[in-house]
Amino acid sequence: MATSVAVQEVTRQRLYRLREAWKASSYDEVIQRLLATKDPAPPSLFGAYRRAKRFRKGDRATFHEL
Repeated sequence: MATSVAVQEVTRQRLYRLREAWKASSYDEVIQRLLATKDPAPPSLFGAYRRAKRFRKGDRATFHEL
């Protein structure tokens, strides 16, 4: 799904220069590479909280009650 993001002209020019230097096929690819350098979070955060205990059948009822 494509979307539009408003950026200043200076920012667009910098993204363009990076796209050319990296031979990226799109601005999305440039942004993804920039994010990977600053935010090395895995694509999936499943298992990120290693100290969490396994759920039991009794826990299910507790968490669904409001």
